[in-house]
Amino acid sequence: MIKEALRAPLAGERRWKRLAIGGGWLAVSFGIVPLWVVLGYVVQFAEAVAEDRSDVPPSFEYWGLLMSRGVRAFGISVVYLFVPAAFAIYGAFLYFIAPFNESFTTARAHEPLAIAAVLFAIAFYLLPAALLTYAIDGRTRAGFSPRQLVRFWVSWTYLRSWLLSVSLVVALHLCAIAVALTAIGVLAVPVVIFYSYLVGMYVLTTGTSSLLADIDTRTRPGRRT
Repeated sequence: MIKEALRAPLAGERRWKRLAIGGGWLAVSFGIVPLWVVLGYVVQFAEAVAEDRSDVPPSFEYWGLLMSRGVRAFGISVVYLFVPAAFAIYGAFLYFIAPFNESFTTARAHEPLAIAAVLFAIAFYLLPAALLTYAIDGRTRAGFSPRQLVRFWVSWTYLRSWLLSVSLVVALHLCAIAVALTAIGVLAVPVVIFYSYLVGMYVLTTGTSSLLADIDTRTRPGRRT
């Protein structure tokens, strides 16, 4: 599976163009709109892999659908990450305000930051299943459906796929750091990171194919037949 995952984003004659486009959008993803495009493409990539289509990875086209699905994926991500982010912001506020306020100490920031770390770990375990379920089902509510998602979260199949996916993404991010140490390599960092997301999504999608088979795809917008 690892070899297939590493090769999948590089399939096709226009592989470098696709990766360059994705990396370019990711490089400016501090703006919300580019991030929507990246998320929309990752969702469409998962959809194509799940259906074992010939156009894997898909091209950057159908921009309206790409943007629409990216907005929904972004919304799902915000919901899952909101609470841990709130604790992290509160902890950071306490930490940085302490030196300027005698009634605060940096120790008060430890508890909310520790809670944030735990909640982020939980959220990053739950979120990929939500995005994957949304990618296949096509409806935003699929990303919050206990009936569909609990099957993933308590499954050894999902756990194994998630661990492998995270391991590959982390390894490729470390490669991106190594690439960044060279002057020219800095330009390739967004491309490597974008590639890592596709590799991780490929592992999740193929590793949980038995769970995905039970999801109804008839309501998915722009469904390919």
